[in-house]
Amino acid sequence: MKDMGYDVISIGNHEFDFGIGTTAEIIRNSVKNGQIPPIVLANIQFDAKHKEDDGLEALYTEGVIKPYRVIEKNGLRIGIFGILGYDATNVAPYISPAKITDPIKTAKKITNDLRNLEKADIVICLSHSGVARNNEGAWAGEDVKLASKVKDIDIIISGHTHTILPEPIITGKTIIVQTGAY
Repeated sequence: MKDMGYDVISIGNHEFDFGIGTTAEIIRNSVKNGQIPPIVLANIQFDAKHKEDDGLEALYTEGVIKPYRVIEKNGLRIGIFGILGYDATNVAPYISPAKITDPIKTAKKITNDLRNLEKADIVICLSHSGVARNNEGAWAGEDVKLASKVKDIDIIISGHTHTILPEPIITGKTIIVQTGAY
């Protein structure tokens, strides 16, 4: 991913398929070998009573993983943060003992920090939550809800539901895109 030019990446449910400790080891080895771009995930909470999530928590303490990053491109300050949704969390049992906090509350706080403290011109959410059509055929899902509740997100790069969006979904002023699987 680093060689392909990714600026920032986030974490999804499959990163926890072999346990949260293994996730931490893989990330640490990838960083050591210079093979991975900066990582963001804003809505994870570690459990002080259990050691199983200490390795991933250490990556946060060291700044390897952060809630958000700010990059500068073509004179713009771009704030990028990561969110893991409820459905993705429900199919990631090995994320335990860490917990995922409310994506909307977290996004409101992060976007406020990005706009007011970091002076971001553009705010991008790397979301592993998803979109899908509802029974009436309209676009719905966690990312549509996120866009409707958090007004300061300019773009949501959506994942998890493997939905191909030939055209972006526009919710308020937020653009939502997703390219399917992979």
